[in-house]
Amino acid sequence: VDAVLWFSKEIFPKILAYYPDIRWYIVGSNPPEEIRGLGNEHIIVTGFISDKELAVYYKTCRLTVVPLRYGAGVKGKVIESIYFQCPVVTTPIGAEGISTKENVFEVVSADKNMADAIIRLYSDFNRLAEMAHLSASYINKYYTKKNALDIILKDIEP
Repeated sequence: VDAVLWFSKEIFPKILAYYPDIRWYIVGSNPPEEIRGLGNEHIIVTGFISDKELAVYYKTCRLTVVPLRYGAGVKGKVIESIYFQCPVVTTPIGAEGISTKENVFEVVSADKNMADAIIRLYSDFNRLAEMAHLSASYINKYYTKKNALDIILKDIEP
């Protein structure tokens, strides 16, 4: 909730001023009233959608934004976006526990610089294509069942 409210007040208006036809989809089940109340012609709050519908959003949206300002552990939405080869912009908090050396997603501080980064990336079709292309090998390197099993077995075998 914090991430969405912050992004809606501090970041999205700057992006909307630059791209007046842009749409931001807030996807997730059971959004609280304060999130549902953000809905308008530029902010679409979906509520619950099926996995099949979610895959369509990932395949048709230009990029995913995960504007977390606090949290712990690996962020599932970042990995899920990469899995679907949808370019991602997130914060250092959103990137915690995830390798960034492959340059497969953008990490931007949770401040006014985020709007500038999204505005730049949104029309950089070469970089967007590069991020999408790098995503498959990134997932295969870090997030397959085999890799997880190898790590677990390495830790428990003598």
